[in-house]
Amino acid sequence: MGSVFNLIGPETKVVIGHSLGSVVAYEAAHLIGQPLPLLVTLGSPLGLQTIVYQQLRPQPPSFPANVRRWVNVADRDDFIAAEPDLKALFGADMPADAVLEGGYTVDNGASPHNADFYLGKAHVGRPVGEVFK
Repeated sequence: MGSVFNLIGPETKVVIGHSLGSVVAYEAAHLIGQPLPLLVTLGSPLGLQTIVYQQLRPQPPSFPANVRRWVNVADRDDFIAAEPDLKALFGADMPADAVLEGGYTVDNGASPHNADFYLGKAHVGRPVGEVFK
């Protein structure tokens, strides 16, 4: 996780993580000292309470304070993303100006956990594009 954190600088606008990489992205977002306009998690296990959630750092898990918008994208058939709406787990302590979006939002067809399929969806591209307007 340290090597990912070292790549995030003041010019960073978006951090995207897929699968276990979304856990790394989430934990790195907690460490940054400047605003992060967008965190995108794809096919994320962050909502798996007995496997991942209880192991996250920091504990108790919380919304990353410097993140302005967090978009969690999941396919209904992606068993890794078993809990796609993360608001109940991470929304309580969200900063007033922050947004957390999620739910079953895409259909990746026969490869529900494939990162390339997630990255090609408008639910990912639209928020990324909005950051760079």
